[in-house]
Amino acid sequence: MSSERKPAVDVSITVVNFNVKHFADQCLRSIYASKGDIDFEVFLVDNASNDGSPEYLQARHPDVNYIINRENLGFGRANNQAMERATGRYLLILNPDTILGETSLEAMVEYMDSHPEAGAMGPMILTRDGGFDVASKRGFPTPWVAFTRLSGLANLFPKSRIFGRYNLLYLDPNKPCEVDALVGSCMMVRREVYLQVGGFDEDYFMYHEDVDLGWLTHLAGYKIMVVPRAVVYHKYSFSRNKKKFFWMERNRFWVILKNYKTGTLILIFPAFIFMEIGLIFYSLVSGWFIWKIKSYFSALSGLNKVLEKRKKVQRERVVGDREFSRYLTGVVKFEDINNPVLSLANIFFNLYWKITKQLIFW
Repeated sequence: MSSERKPAVDVSITVVNFNVKHFADQCLRSIYASKGDIDFEVFLVDNASNDGSPEYLQARHPDVNYIINRENLGFGRANNQAMERATGRYLLILNPDTILGETSLEAMVEYMDSHPEAGAMGPMILTRDGGFDVASKRGFPTPWVAFTRLSGLANLFPKSRIFGRYNLLYLDPNKPCEVDALVGSCMMVRREVYLQVGGFDEDYFMYHEDVDLGWLTHLAGYKIMVVPRAVVYHKYSFSRNKKKFFWMERNRFWVILKNYKTGTLILIFPAFIFMEIGLIFYSLVSGWFIWKIKSYFSALSGLNKVLEKRKKVQRERVVGDREFSRYLTGVVKFEDINNPVLSLANIFFNLYWKITKQLIFW
């Protein structure tokens, strides 16, 4: 992704919509209700909605720049479409089911202006009823962190520095803090960083694009921050389904292969295989085994393309895996699984990860 266009506004805001016109309407209203002396432009990309979204939203928000796709191009590609036309110094990705706090846009711009080391930042994310959304900040799951999430230990001990690394709830939610990754529901990225890392990977279609972008931002030498002075309300409803399981499993392979150094891939391979055995068992029990197999075939079909991207990532990265080890991941996020059956593996994962980190010198 490249663009020679000079910044003309402070923030370019992108909302990707698919059949949620009423949510998108509320989101756009909250954007234009923002207070502060911030110049912004808004793009809404509609991914072939069949609920009349384009007509409904265009009638109510004529100042928005609309991109109407004839087919669903996925989350990453839709955002990239808007960013290719964006003129802002900062790029803000918003889900249509979010509501932006009145002073949040100003708070985010002020923070980014005064912290050049931050390549990306996110707000405190609250639920629509005002409760704290644990997705505001999260860690990259190492094999141990993925296991605590998988086994339910993270839910049992959410504020533990040992078991609670996934959602980082032991961090003070009222203070700015550095995090491993942001969620795609709301993130602000420096324009130059977004262009430098190539934007969202369009081949993922959905899920893990945010993890991948965060990983690449770290490898480019930037920090990722959460700043609670900025607030966004998010109507999120967690769901499990076969297609989501497929996308997350397929994309997990690609994220790992694309961003790890070769030595690290070799070191984590035994833990990776162990985790795969557990996931295959889970897919058999849940009736999703065919989707697990499909994820393998789909991952293999895109292997050559991923390897080409990997060459670019490894050539351009400025941060090694040793420096990056506090963010390092053996597997990527298991929202779909919360099964205590695998809790006996905690000793293996804990010891294995501690040893692995000590062996990484590249």
